[in-house]
Amino acid sequence: MLIEIDIPDVVPAELLDVLDAESVQIVLADIAASAYNHWLGLANKYLHTSLADYTRALQEVQLMPGVAVIALVGQPANMIENGADIVDLRDWLLGPRVPEGPGGKRRAKDGHFYRSIPFRHQTPGTEGTQAPAMGDPYRGVVAGARDLGQDVYKKAQKLAATTAKTLQRPRGEGRYPGRLPPGTMPKLKEHHKTDIYDGMIRQEAAYKEGVQTTYSTFRTISEAVPEGWIRPPTNPRHFAKRTQDFIARMAPKAFQAFVGQIGG
Repeated sequence: MLIEIDIPDVVPAELLDVLDAESVQIVLADIAASAYNHWLGLANKYLHTSLADYTRALQEVQLMPGVAVIALVGQPANMIENGADIVDLRDWLLGPRVPEGPGGKRRAKDGHFYRSIPFRHQTPGTEGTQAPAMGDPYRGVVAGARDLGQDVYKKAQKLAATTAKTLQRPRGEGRYPGRLPPGTMPKLKEHHKTDIYDGMIRQEAAYKEGVQTTYSTFRTISEAVPEGWIRPPTNPRHFAKRTQDFIARMAPKAFQAFVGQIGG
């Protein structure tokens, strides 16, 4: 998906007649910057958990003589933009293009593929732009969801920091230390086997600015289990179309204002 701002398409010829090419390019840059900020503003206003992925996919303005282009790249962001039908995530996460091995899918003894998928959980009170804040998925499902989220967070803070070594699940039925036990919250959906915070870990990463703490859970997607992992249809957002409408309204005004400044 891309928006192309072509000067002859958005500005009356009589306004262009009084401006030289350099002036036209100056106004074009201002229009494109305003359009980019408008598109980004729509995403910030209406998106939540998908905001980070969408904004990363929204490319900076490409400015050329007489034309400016703003592009939205990548399948996930364009599915948000244009909408999508129902999807079985097994096709994406276990399909033929997914490599086998660490970071990809694994083959069970009976031949089917499975894979462990990480889920981030942000701390209560955050905006949840990268992932839902603890407790937020339960809002409208159970009473006192925010208080329950705070309880999950307090327990998660006390977990020993997990390393790459302790992330390796041991064989057998025993759970390894450093994870939240099941039952911290009720099940979110009827088909779930446990609550969504079961097995949560606390991870630490050191940076120049300090230590960053993240909280994650892991769930297994498998070809052997047909239930779950179905993404419902996505309604289109049409942020690009709304940005094009914005450009059509403001571009002539931007040129008129520039001409007025010259005349003044």
